[in-house]
Amino acid sequence: MTEKPKRRDTAGLIAAELAGTAKPHTAYELLERLRPSGVFAPTTVYRALEKLLASGKIHRIESLNAFVACRGAEGAPHDHGHGELGIGFTVCDRCAAVAEFEDASLQSRIEAAAAAGAFVPRSSIVEIHGLCAACAGEGPAAGRP
Repeated sequence: MTEKPKRRDTAGLIAAELAGTAKPHTAYELLERLRPSGVFAPTTVYRALEKLLASGKIHRIESLNAFVACRGAEGAPHDHGHGELGIGFTVCDRCAAVAEFEDASLQSRIEAAAAAGAFVPRSSIVEIHGLCAACAGEGPAAGRP
């Protein structure tokens, strides 16, 4: 009896790839990085990205059309469901480092603005572009905002 070949855990490979860096990666950059692991189809990468987004393990940085691991304020990877309103990102325009932040007051303001317009928010993405401390020359932050 012949053994079935093992399926690659593309989502796991992508999650590990993103967890190893603060810089966002596009789907095609991830595909190139995963080719040595036997991943060759863009659709495979896109399906895995959708799965990771739905599970709250990664975020899409809309302005860059790229993805990062979900990280807490202290930089450690963590999971949370998407659709939360008080989550945002700082994006360094020079080195591309991305840092996630959570802000309860931001969530309150978004909810208040939505309520004033009789709108029910599902999600919100706040992206702040600029220079991280290292790129701005303000210390040893090593590319982290």
